[in-house]
Amino acid sequence: MCKAAKANRRNIGGCLLLLQIWAWERLPMVRPRNVLPYENLQDMPYGCRWACRHNWEQSSRYTLRIYRDQLDGIRENEFVWRPYALQALPRFCVAGVDLWTSNVMLIYCDISEMYYPGRFCRQFGAMQHIPPAAESQASHHASGAKNSGWPLTLWAARH
Repeated sequence: MCKAAKANRRNIGGCLLLLQIWAWERLPMVRPRNVLPYENLQDMPYGCRWACRHNWEQSSRYTLRIYRDQLDGIRENEFVWRPYALQALPRFCVAGVDLWTSNVMLIYCDISEMYYPGRFCRQFGAMQHIPPAAESQASHHASGAKNSGWPLTLWAARH
């Protein structure tokens, strides 16, 4: 989320659907009830389990202050570290282990971020150490006409 997580920011960019699915899978206090069971997914993308009618009766009432209080007070056992079992995922999800365990640049429209899978070991059952700070370059967040195409140029230069 980079700069979007700072208190003085009013905007956020990127694929927010992925952020929403990530939060719903790991933070029980913000998720709706009623999701499709894993067995109903077959070879569907994992996020499709949230494509159903939702029930919000036991979730917070969309109040930012409540969400912040809950997130500030969350305990280790209230965060779902391993929201899915690898054996429950479709074959195509686990087939690319070399790909999703690589340090690579993720590109979405005019935004690019480095992906560090070592920062997410715990969700795959490995020992998680406190990782070093991730690099952040202002050029990765440039936008506008004069900066168009720079993520592809950066990608080509690295690979």
